[in-house]
Amino acid sequence: MFSAPAKVNSDPTGDGFDQFQPQIAITRSGQVDISYFDRRNDPSNFFIDTYLSRSNDGGRALERHSRHPGDVGPEDQSTHRWRGQRFLR
Repeated sequence: MFSAPAKVNSDPTGDGFDQFQPQIAITRSGQVDISYFDRRNDPSNFFIDTYLSRSNDGGRALERHSRHPGDVGPEDQSTHRWRGQRFLR
């Protein structure tokens, strides 16, 4: 049975920044990890970062919203290249 939809990201609703392409992983112990692309740190809503939201109670509450290291943002976009599903430096 499914519950009501829940907001995953932690920035304000309707702020005009995109979050997209979520990936979900669930462990045997009930930890739920959701990674997604997020543009909240770029005022032009173009460059992306990867964020992780985590729940340790089977998805009832998301406790952690963290930016992944090695993200591509305006300050380092010229030093990265996209290949498959990995950013290369």
